[in-house]
Amino acid sequence: MSVEELEARIAKLSVDIDLQKEVLRQLESQKSAAQRQLNAIRDPVARLPLEISSEIFLLCLPSGGPKPEPPAAPILLLNVCNAWTEIALSSPELWAAIRLDGPSQAVEVLQRWLQRARHSPLSISLRNSLNDGFADVLWQYAKQIKHLELYEEEHDAGSWPSLPCLQTLTIGSPLDDDAPQLNQLSLEHVMGLLHLAPNIVECNFHDISIHIPENTPDDLILPSLLSLKFEGGGDDSLHHLALPALEVLAVPLVHTSSDALSLFLRRSLPPLRRLVLGNRYAEIWSHQLGELLRLLPSLAELELHTSFFTDSLFSVFADFTSELLPNLRSLKIQNHSPEPFPLSHEVVLRALSARRPQLVCFHLRVSRADMLFLDETTSVVDRLRYLAVDGMELYIGDDQTNYVSL
Repeated sequence: MSVEELEARIAKLSVDIDLQKEVLRQLESQKSAAQRQLNAIRDPVARLPLEISSEIFLLCLPSGGPKPEPPAAPILLLNVCNAWTEIALSSPELWAAIRLDGPSQAVEVLQRWLQRARHSPLSISLRNSLNDGFADVLWQYAKQIKHLELYEEEHDAGSWPSLPCLQTLTIGSPLDDDAPQLNQLSLEHVMGLLHLAPNIVECNFHDISIHIPENTPDDLILPSLLSLKFEGGGDDSLHHLALPALEVLAVPLVHTSSDALSLFLRRSLPPLRRLVLGNRYAEIWSHQLGELLRLLPSLAELELHTSFFTDSLFSVFADFTSELLPNLRSLKIQNHSPEPFPLSHEVVLRALSARRPQLVCFHLRVSRADMLFLDETTSVVDRLRYLAVDGMELYIGDDQTNYVSL
């Protein structure tokens, strides 16, 4: 064959190959379409109503909050099949929560994520990620933010927008849990954030300290706040708050004395239902406790954490049953001291018996089992178990063993 004939043959073969490639491409496309149809027929999720399949997808979200990265849901759900992608993109609630653990994610990813949430109330958790780019995107959706966690260094609260739908605010340390340190914040910053949320219901502070200036601002009244919890510090901000609707309060007594707490309670006059007082380093004295509790006639649940506990504290509960905490239903005490403490079984039994039948739950936890008084006489356990049989929930022991239930 001549050169010209060979070139013509090669050209024809090339055309035929291209045609066959196109046929193969169409066949592969048809196969994929048929496979999707078969998957849709076989897939029980795709056959369910959208409301049900969306609820199933919501159960796939990680408990710590979804992140805008694979391989976790909801990003993972987009990569299974077309039917699942359509379900995920048609479920705004699936994108209503997001957790950012650093500035490594692209701002465009966050923008797409929140767009998919449409008009759903948003839950946003920020950990060392509030740079200008992310802040600009978030503040576009400020009116939708319902729950906000800020594990961040201090930012200018004056540049933040109003948060009219915010119900829960958590502020904590931005550092790793392996090396916890208090996050240093100014009182103006904290008060500024709270001022932006007129409808806030719950506020939590974790491992923060608050700088109090010499010229302090006026007290901030939050009429809708129902729950305020401090863990590891920040409780000195109580000096500048008035919370007339407060029902739940946790104060570690780190920077707040019992006198300052008493002033806060007198200023707010809250209908408090639950109080968690002290931490593993706190010392709670009977006269301080009695004065505080007299201000809280509506209290139903009391939890005390202390390194110092004596008979006189239990006597408070036994001797003033009619005038002190008449509605108390649950009393939980955690003694963190590594040393034995002076506590007699008679005082405990007298307090529990005097509080029946209103008191339905009593816990006394200690660091070591040998710190308990139960070995003084076997009748002590018998009398305590009688209270349990009578309907009282009792736990007396260390973290491993409830000696009343044996």
